[in-house]
Amino acid sequence: MRHAGTVLLWAAPALALAGLAACSPESPDAPQLPQPTVLTRTSAEPPGVNCSAGGTRVDVGVDDGSGGGAARNGALEPGEIDGTTFVCNGSPGDPCTPSPGAPPLDVAVGVSTPANGLAFLPGEQPVLQIRFIDSCGATASLGQTSRAQLFLTGPRRDVTATRTASKLLNCVENRSASNGQHHFIDLRSPSYADPLQQNLSIGEDGLVTYTLAPVTTEQAGTYTAAVYGETLDGVIQFFRLEDLQIGTVDPEPHGFIGIGATSICTRCHFGTSSGRVQMAHSLPTLPSGVPAGRYGLDSAPVAGCVACHNTAGFSPNPLVRKVHGVHRGAKQAAAGLEHPDYGLAADPTLAEFLNVEFPIQPGGEKDCAACHSDDAWATAPSRLACGTCHDAVRFDSGTISPPRIFAPFGAPACTVDDDCDTLGALLTCNTGTGRCERRDHPVQADDSACATCHTADDTGTSPVRARHDIPEHTQVRGLVLRDVVLSGGSGSGGAFQPGDVPALDFTLETADTTVTDLKENGAMFASFAASGPLAEAQRIYPVTSLKIPGTTLTYYPATRRYHYVLPTPFPASSIAPLNATGPSVPLVAGTYRLALFVYEAFSGFRDATTAIVEFPFVAGGGSPEPVRPRERVTEAACDSCHQQVQYHGGARRGVAGCITCHVDGSQDRMVGAVGQSCASDAQCAGNAAGWEACADTDATPGNDHCVVTQDPTPGRSVELSDMIHRMHGARLLGGYSSSLTMLPGRLAYVGFSNSIIDFTDHLFSVDLRNCTACHADTGSSCTSDLGCGLGQACVAGHCRNVSWTEPSTEACISCHDTAAAVAHAALETWNGIEACDACHGPFSAASVANAHALDDPSIPVRPRVP
Repeated sequence: MRHAGTVLLWAAPALALAGLAACSPESPDAPQLPQPTVLTRTSAEPPGVNCSAGGTRVDVGVDDGSGGGAARNGALEPGEIDGTTFVCNGSPGDPCTPSPGAPPLDVAVGVSTPANGLAFLPGEQPVLQIRFIDSCGATASLGQTSRAQLFLTGPRRDVTATRTASKLLNCVENRSASNGQHHFIDLRSPSYADPLQQNLSIGEDGLVTYTLAPVTTEQAGTYTAAVYGETLDGVIQFFRLEDLQIGTVDPEPHGFIGIGATSICTRCHFGTSSGRVQMAHSLPTLPSGVPAGRYGLDSAPVAGCVACHNTAGFSPNPLVRKVHGVHRGAKQAAAGLEHPDYGLAADPTLAEFLNVEFPIQPGGEKDCAACHSDDAWATAPSRLACGTCHDAVRFDSGTISPPRIFAPFGAPACTVDDDCDTLGALLTCNTGTGRCERRDHPVQADDSACATCHTADDTGTSPVRARHDIPEHTQVRGLVLRDVVLSGGSGSGGAFQPGDVPALDFTLETADTTVTDLKENGAMFASFAASGPLAEAQRIYPVTSLKIPGTTLTYYPATRRYHYVLPTPFPASSIAPLNATGPSVPLVAGTYRLALFVYEAFSGFRDATTAIVEFPFVAGGGSPEPVRPRERVTEAACDSCHQQVQYHGGARRGVAGCITCHVDGSQDRMVGAVGQSCASDAQCAGNAAGWEACADTDATPGNDHCVVTQDPTPGRSVELSDMIHRMHGARLLGGYSSSLTMLPGRLAYVGFSNSIIDFTDHLFSVDLRNCTACHADTGSSCTSDLGCGLGQACVAGHCRNVSWTEPSTEACISCHDTAAAVAHAALETWNGIEACDACHGPFSAASVANAHALDDPSIPVRPRVP
């Protein structure tokens, strides 16, 4: 019968620091004596105070002759013991009682204490203690694992310098090793570079001790030991890291934001329902045959990734190449190109990510600071770091292939090289295309000259920050709407009723001043839209400009506030959904939302701000209900990936304003939609496909604008949940809805000016079944559901998101986009009443929550392709 194990974790006391300065590497006169070895000794521990049912005592110390012993005699004597661990048995006959929530198998990693208590110096041998732990907390044997791998990397200071500490680890470096064991140690069956060292020992109790080779010429810094393991079936996986200092007492920070659960990577890659970080290793792949994939390898970004992906690691590709290449995605110019100029072989896997876009808004992959916690990206340019994004540059030959195009589409065509001078140095004109190109780069044999041109400030010929400039961050005033108030409601408590004339009052500011010229400034735009009730939103005011001549927008210098009276009274019925026709719907009591949009237009970008006002509406008098904001998704959840959600050319910010237009019944642009100006059909992008023509739209002689003549996306909904679900899961859609359009197989929408916006290759960065990644809890304190926003419920005193558990045809078929799913939904609908709850409601066996359950580690993630 198994016994529970009580474990006292080893924490060796810090040794005396006397004489540290005299023995430190900074002291050139320090005697260069051979360093004593760290030794481990195990012995049986009888029942008593330390272990009530007995166990094993593990003593660790330095063979330095302390306490009257003999130094360097290979035996750990009583006076030399610096720390002790007790691995205890449970009470005889007691059944195993697993700790609540404990995994069936885990691992703990400990590091011995350096002689000076702070950092290992040349000659010292760090000792790693690795304890595999079962669900009862008892030490498990290596025989309970199918994989148990040890890695050691450092120094940490710069991922372009981090490498496997092969000499310390005594690991094989031959990538052609027949057993595949290189740049790591298989604890189950180790292969050593030097077989005479025999670094691994296993105690009778299963405690694994790994004595590293003596420190010699390793660069000073922070090193990380990592142990990756799997259960016999591969379903339970773990990856644990432990730092140690070599040659310096100062821990080095990571060059990226956070580690493990706090990593910046988890903002996009953590599955809130599955509890896993999902990256490339999570997918079940052959020949491994592990049903859950190697998801454990993704569990501790970014420090865990470096265990394999370093400049001399198990993977031939260092982390910087993988991360830059994957997140550069569709903008890779030469994906996976061989780069002998900085020591990288070809990597064909990077071409698999040409359908990826970095979701950070507004800068995309140019926003280095979104991931990097320091400014090394600007102050320490290198061929490897820069080249893995600018992958078409060959620093050895000085060529750029394919060439970089600088002139934007629509710019005047160049005819000679001089036409390109205003766009930058070393540009030439491609007379065949009329575009300015950069085809070469000065040859660079090393990194020493990189900072000469690519300076962190603006003194160089091509400053790094200038090339990564994001105008929305650096070239705008930073508009902010403050204290937005909607007044004019005549109902109880100021609630609105049909016939009331609403008025808006607001302050518009920048970081250092109040904006006083909104009305007169031709580069500034202001509009509003409103919808409600938010439980089943319909439009009540279309997008309306505050700056139409004759409107009431007024600035009052005394209060520094704007006042605006809406042009029409509050209606009694809704207006038609976006791009759709149909009868208006009488408005009912509830919470309504108005979004105020203000932006300043520049060449190619916007400085925008959005404010949301939620207010009560009552129909036919009566007391208003408490205002409940719509919180089916949260701004924080969307911004976790996008950083700052924006759309419509950057003129709109935040997800809350979407529902003022994208209400139930909203449709994509249809026949009659007006696009760009034109003089002939050939100038209309959709003409060749048969759905757009140049027509007269202003009753004046001659054609003037492109007009949709045949709906290219019939039936395409732009209602918020349908559109957002499809956009985030586009690559895995079943294709039924697109089969009915003129763009079969494509998830496409007709955008402004009748441009086709194609989302076909888009895919959320974690398994789509992690619904709570977007439908997040607000966590607000509450006493009833009325204290929570719409889509949230009061559970145990806190607001929890329940919107994703409520099935509907609209939401479900936006992901389950197949003919069978659509037919099923139609069969379960009668006179507009859906019977989804009967099978998929919160308390049903086939509930949404059960169908999307991912807490069982054996459930594999969805693939990246259908």
